[in-house]
Amino acid sequence: MTDQEKKTTKTLGLVVPAYNEEARIAKTLEGLLAQEEIVCNIVVVDNNSSDKTLEIAKTFPVKVVTESKQGYIYAVNRGVEEVEGDYIAICDADTLYPKEWSKNVVACFQRKPDAVAVYGTCSTYDASPLQNALNKWFYTGFLRLSKTLGLHNTSGFNFIMKREAFLKVGGYNPAYKKMSPDIELGKRIAGQDIDRRHTNAGKKSRAEAIH
Repeated sequence: MTDQEKKTTKTLGLVVPAYNEEARIAKTLEGLLAQEEIVCNIVVVDNNSSDKTLEIAKTFPVKVVTESKQGYIYAVNRGVEEVEGDYIAICDADTLYPKEWSKNVVACFQRKPDAVAVYGTCSTYDASPLQNALNKWFYTGFLRLSKTLGLHNTSGFNFIMKREAFLKVGGYNPAYKKMSPDIELGKRIAGQDIDRRHTNAGKKSRAEAIH
């Protein structure tokens, strides 16, 4: 990528909330640091881990902060405050992101400029090949059915939004406890415009693109 292309390319701010993820966070960060073409700014938010999560994160060339207030919502909101980027993605610390993931994410926004958020499915990696394939097939079907019924299941491991959209709705709401905080945020953002067509990522999964 040329210097001029870097100036005009949208940046992706990646927030990685982590609590006791010493066994998995290294692989997650390796994948995020290997992203192709897209400029990614990465912030790891350690949420009072009692294992070596914090020490491991500090061995990588990423920004690492600690959020003392316990809870996923507090960690994510702190991460968004710390990270830079035109788009914001919340990345689970136990997820594998292949090098083309961020490029595919930004391409979704380029194809549909009015979209304020993009989300997608996942494929597991910790079961047999057959089970992994079945998990992806069923979860993808679940997302498509949910969208048909008018519900955006904006799972946090593969949920990317424009920064201004996140700020407009006030970010994650610590007082809301009736459903997944990611889905609750997605419901508030959905009044703007959400694109569900193209990205794929997931907890204990690889992120891919659906075409």
